[in-house]
Amino acid sequence: MPRIYIKPENYYLGIWYCEWTEGNLLACAWRNLDGIYEGSFRYKENYVSNETGMTWYSIVIPRDSECDIADAFDSMFRLMSLKHFCDTEYTAIDSYGDKAWRVFKDAPFIKTVSDKEGIERPLKH
Repeated sequence: MPRIYIKPENYYLGIWYCEWTEGNLLACAWRNLDGIYEGSFRYKENYVSNETGMTWYSIVIPRDSECDIADAFDSMFRLMSLKHFCDTEYTAIDSYGDKAWRVFKDAPFIKTVSDKEGIERPLKH
């Protein structure tokens, strides 16, 4: 199941979030050590209990610039906010893992957990 893992070597662009009565959407985009842009996003339906209502997606983003990627995510979240009459939150990171971790820890809509290897990761609750 894909999640958002904070790795020190990745360059993180930002996180997007929107929430409405029936659910929410969370996304993050980054550039990995090989220069390939990737992302994870999660759709959650509130009326389904626990993690069964969460659907995670991992993507490789075929874009050449950070601007194109931000525009693509902005468009996706704009459509969701129009459909569900809600606001979209965007938090720029524009840095590597350490700053990304601090941004995720400070975001009110993110919960962090540690996996079995002891690596902490953000997880929406």
